Amino acid sequence: MRSLVTCLEYLLIAQDQTTWNHTTTLKALQTLLILSLDSRPKPRKRAQEAVRNIVTRPPLMMMVHPGMKVVVQTTLQILKESGNGVASAAGAKDKDNATQMILHTLQLVRMVGKAWPAEVTIQQQKDRKLTRHNDDMKAVDADLLSMYRFFQ
Repeated sequence: MRSLVTCLEYLLIAQDQTTWNHTTTLKALQTLLILSLDSRPKPRKRAQEAVRNIVTRPPLMMMVHPGMKVVVQTTLQILKESGNGVASAAGAKDKDNATQMILHTLQLVRMVGKAWPAEVTIQQQKDRKLTRHNDDMKAVDADLLSMYRFFQ
């Protein structure tokens, strides 16, 4: 199992931006996400590490990994379903299974979540640079306008 996860990890890391638009690539990532919720601890941990490694290495010329959207959607869906499973569980065993799924999902979020703050920070930096650039352009436009009026 470990070898399979490692092969899939390196295969997905090597993909470029256009390949991430294919459904087969996204399904391969979803397969790792499902494995990262497995009840067996060793395969679960290795799959979580693989998902983290994939998401923290976006393709060239990209700030955010295109697979991050799939990771977020899948984890939110699993958390909602598991939360509903805990609320509507008839027996103790069903409630324990749903609780375990929530814990495994939160463990995945904790491991992959290290990629999320960097995205926000990068986006904030881009926004600040854009704002500064716009302010600089307004100042240049004002200077050019005043020079034009001076020479008129």
